[in-house]
Amino acid sequence: MVKIILVIEGGSPLHSDIDSEKSPDTIKLQEGFYRLLGQEVPRNQLDIRMAADWITCRSRFKDLKKENNNNAFLLVDSDAPNESKEAKRIERKLKPKEAVFFMVQEMEAWFLSQPDKVEEHYDTWMARKETRFAEEITESPQDYSKPSKELINIITGYYYKERKGVEVKPKFRKLRDGAALLELLDLDKLQNDFQDVKRLIEVMQTKIAQN
Repeated sequence: MVKIILVIEGGSPLHSDIDSEKSPDTIKLQEGFYRLLGQEVPRNQLDIRMAADWITCRSRFKDLKKENNNNAFLLVDSDAPNESKEAKRIERKLKPKEAVFFMVQEMEAWFLSQPDKVEEHYDTWMARKETRFAEEITESPQDYSKPSKELINIITGYYYKERKGVEVKPKFRKLRDGAALLELLDLDKLQNDFQDVKRLIEVMQTKIAQN
């Protein structure tokens, strides 16, 4: 049985890679990816390995390629607009091209593309506006230069709670809230909205079918 190894950018930036891998928040984020990708790829054929930044991801991915592992793939933030992701890949020396996939700037762009899932995640909070959360997203999620900043700004401006007479704004924690949101996302819709997600799923499914 073929085992797909997917090195993903994300995790606690702790003192060492080992510490980061074992941190509860990193494990939660890893589980979020397992549940999301598990909508299309059998979990028992998927080995997800998290790394805190793209440099560490590249290093681990290179090691796998040195072992001639043709079932290893890389999923990282591009930190660049969609039209510039290829230039960013070349600049960061992420190769081979066919095994590298981007989340388009940042993972938060995925969440902005499915605002109903953000509403579901924050369903215990009150909305300060009568409009739906989706109406706060004024651009295509792929076009935001910093999706994480945009998501945080919208969430903190839209939701609130009152605690002992004091208004409290929600915090968006990339690892914990991100992990929970990953589990809620519709992978079919994500594939329709993000070209690299569709390509990643197709490549993994093809690898599994060939073995």
